[in-house]
Amino acid sequence: MTIRWMVFVSIFAVTVLIGCADNPVGETEGELSSVTFTANSDQQVALAPQQDAEDKPSARLLAFFPEHFPDGVEHSIPLNEIFHGGPAKDGIPALTNPKTLPADAADYLRDDDLVLGLAINGESRAYPLRIMNWHEIVNDTLGGRPILVTFCPLCGTGIAFDPIINGQSTEFGVSGMLHNNDLLMYDRGTDAPSLWQQVLGAAVVGPQTNTLLDLIPVTQAQWGEWKADHPTTSVLSTDTGFNRNYDLNPYAGYEKNPGLLFPLAGEEDTRLSRKTKVLGVRMGVVSKAYVLDALREKQVLNDDVAGVPIVLIASATSDSVRVYERKNFQFEGALDKLVETGTGNVWTISEEALSDPKTGDSLERVSNVFVSFWFAWFSFYPDTLFFQGTVNVHPEARLYTTWGELKQ
Repeated sequence: MTIRWMVFVSIFAVTVLIGCADNPVGETEGELSSVTFTANSDQQVALAPQQDAEDKPSARLLAFFPEHFPDGVEHSIPLNEIFHGGPAKDGIPALTNPKTLPADAADYLRDDDLVLGLAINGESRAYPLRIMNWHEIVNDTLGGRPILVTFCPLCGTGIAFDPIINGQSTEFGVSGMLHNNDLLMYDRGTDAPSLWQQVLGAAVVGPQTNTLLDLIPVTQAQWGEWKADHPTTSVLSTDTGFNRNYDLNPYAGYEKNPGLLFPLAGEEDTRLSRKTKVLGVRMGVVSKAYVLDALREKQVLNDDVAGVPIVLIASATSDSVRVYERKNFQFEGALDKLVETGTGNVWTISEEALSDPKTGDSLERVSNVFVSFWFAWFSFYPDTLFFQGTVNVHPEARLYTTWGELKQ
């Protein structure tokens, strides 16, 4: 493997290797090999040149990605806030219609491996993070419909979308660019591609600017938990057509290190550590974040967002949380036994809905939900409401932790 470039930062001790394992690449191209975090620092490290203060792309972006920045290009984010992440366009290769395995044949997975799980029209599939870390985007078909499954390792965000744009199924790739450390995807099959912000599910640069993708419910769960709930599930094969070591986490240590690779636009909210995992819920223009540790402790939480009553049902041992509109129902219990308050009826939990076998009542799942690191959620939803375990709070209020300790 030819080393594309290497950056040593003494405070942060970051080593980034960009190689070319599959296809020879030129001086301006590369592929992700590994990013290793070994020190404890809260400093940001820019691996691309700092942009100019003006709202225009840097010379580096114009040199690497000229097709995305023609003169007068429409955009909804400042172009000077976009950074080159290191790899070239498609240097992190998206997967398209990947090979899959039945659950019992996926011997490369451990039960505690995290996966993104989807179930559509009676068909379920798991997308392991050990594969998503290397590819970030999967263009796939599940339950007879096209889907777009994405994961940004730097933001911890696993999100699935309906890739239908203007009535056409659209394939996406990894642009090689980032905004607020988040993946910028691009739409393929056009001479004028747009850049799409993964966390927003929206086009932010190019002719599709302000176009939104619909989200599809996804569950971030442990593999053992997912396959127990979905014994007929399929799962991605490691036979992807690319030479990657799926036993290696290219971002080892990143989640436990407070540092970021690229600058953030705007102020940070430091009431939580940057990489605290939260579950973000969006209802129209209102967003709300729930600390995962608090949800694990409560397991069942009746709440409302933007006046819409919801119930959040969390695993006590993993990142798995499902959210449903609850109408006028109240619930208690746990993931393995969800009980309607008052009647004592036990409801059935599925990936698409909650249902009461006795009455036939059914409650739809909320799709605009995903796990994120706190810094990423707040970067894109700075007006977010917040739930941390004991009280609901407005972002300007002082927060109490799950255990009642005052957090300034």
